[in-house]
Amino acid sequence: MRSSLAVWRAFPYSKRPFFVNLVLLLVVLVAIIYLLMTINADLLTLMAIVIMGFVFLAVLGISPWFTDHELEDEALILRQGWYFRARIPLSDIRAIERVPRGPSRTGVYFRLRSPKIYVTTRRKDLAEIVLIDKRPFIWALGKKAERIVFDAEELDALIRSIEGRLSLSPVQAEGPDP
Repeated sequence: MRSSLAVWRAFPYSKRPFFVNLVLLLVVLVAIIYLLMTINADLLTLMAIVIMGFVFLAVLGISPWFTDHELEDEALILRQGWYFRARIPLSDIRAIERVPRGPSRTGVYFRLRSPKIYVTTRRKDLAEIVLIDKRPFIWALGKKAERIVFDAEELDALIRSIEGRLSLSPVQAEGPDP
C-alpha cells in the first residue's frame, strides 16, 4: 500500500506483448468451452473450467494492462500484472545501468544458475539494477537475485530519477571513523 507521504511516479512498460497473450487466452478458452460442450461434459465440469479460464484470463491477459512500475521516495516497485511485484528499497541498490540489448525472451523469468531476474516486455533498451546483496523475490518463486533487468517506456527519465536519488542517499561508511 502506498504511503500518503511517499512521492511517487508511475513508469509504464509496453503493453503491446500482452495483446497477443489476451487474444491467445481468449481463443484457447473459447476452444475449450466449445470442446466441452460438443462432448456433452457435465455442467459442474464446464463451470469449473470456465471459472478457471476466466481467472487465467484476468491474471495473465488483463491485469498487465492496469499495472506500471513505480518510483517512490525510498523504493522502486517493479510490477507486471498481478503475478509479479517487487519492492526494492533504493538503499539496496548499488547501481543502475542501461542495457542496449537483452535476451530474446520477454516476460517475468529467471535462470536457475544466474543471479538475475528479468521483468521485460521488449528485447532492446533495458535497464539493469545491481543490488548490494542478493535477496529473495517471492513473486519469482523465492529466487535469490542480485540483478534485475527490466524496461519502461520512459527509461531515460526512470534511470535519471533513480541515479539522482542514489546520489542523494547517505554514504555508507567502509569502517570506523578515524
